[in-house]
Amino acid sequence: MRIAYISQSTLPSRAANSVHVMKMCSAFAQNGHSVALWGLRSKKDAFTRSGSIFRIYGVQPNFSMFRLMHIRGAYWLYVLRAVLGARRWKPDIIYCRCVFSARFATRLRLPVYFEAHHPFDGNKDMEAAFRDLIASPHLRRIVFITRALENFYKSTYPEISCETLVSPDGADPMPQELASPVPTRARVQVGYVGQLHPGKGMEIISLLAARCSWADFLVVGGEERAIVDWKNKCRNISNITFKGFVSHREVYRYIVGFDVVLLPNQRVVGVAGNRSLNISDWTSPLKAFEYMAAGKAIISSDLPVLREVLEDGVNALLCDPEDVEQWRQALIQLSKEPELRRMLGANAQRDFSAHYSWSARARSIITPSGADGSSVSESSLG
Repeated sequence: MRIAYISQSTLPSRAANSVHVMKMCSAFAQNGHSVALWGLRSKKDAFTRSGSIFRIYGVQPNFSMFRLMHIRGAYWLYVLRAVLGARRWKPDIIYCRCVFSARFATRLRLPVYFEAHHPFDGNKDMEAAFRDLIASPHLRRIVFITRALENFYKSTYPEISCETLVSPDGADPMPQELASPVPTRARVQVGYVGQLHPGKGMEIISLLAARCSWADFLVVGGEERAIVDWKNKCRNISNITFKGFVSHREVYRYIVGFDVVLLPNQRVVGVAGNRSLNISDWTSPLKAFEYMAAGKAIISSDLPVLREVLEDGVNALLCDPEDVEQWRQALIQLSKEPELRRMLGANAQRDFSAHYSWSARARSIITPSGADGSSVSESSLG
């Protein structure tokens, strides 16, 4: 099958959406499909100085890539050029995360899969484009990253009649060369990987580190401005270190060294470029699946959307996102019970292997459509 993936991601960039797009295109290709990706190219393009885009993201160069220059204030031009370029490629499916690209493709009578990661947050243009999209017979399937998001869309837009699928985000399996046991150390090593903007959890990590001086905390990721801000806020906390940004292919080299990993999403989580949008009720964090793939003991915020993947006492310990004392007690418990750490990590890794690799996700999405047009929401959740 020929799959034309039209993204709205700048490639390369530090944004999680760019990781998702690159990993999914590679996974589609690994499943035997011919794949071409359209994305944006920044004028600066500083990341390419460190090597090819494929190498930066740790994926095989098994798909084609077309990067179009991003002209500020002219996103519609990108949509036009990307969709027309994809049509010339003669795909069997146009795969979109951008509602405008999806709508334009259906107007050209091209078969479209649309993937939704959050609501439109009152954006009237996007909502109008989506209503137009779901009225088209050329929309074949909508992919949602969580059940909560699917339920929201179906209650908000009851006119949805195409197939729908719930397929959480994913991760790559842990590289074999990193799978050897980590030596026991005197101090517990606690890690966080991800962005540092409001709601991602530095609010709780900083308080937890201050109360757990017997553990070492390493924060991997973030934009320079946010790192400087949090370094300043944590200047009196000696047991917290900020590594800064690392390329995605290097992430597991840090995760493997942690004894405990943190997923401290708050009840309000913004996104880069749109801090007014709260994705806390819908998100499927990449880091959750990377932690699971590495077989690490996870302490996570107890939020309904995260409970779709994590189960308290089985593959993670869940805590109130704002109660630092609960997080402290969970960390104390894991520091004193290495067998519990091993059990939680093993269960998380088992669940990952069964359901949440990028390859399994790609396989679940590109399947024959049901004859009755019914939802196939459970197929990727085991």
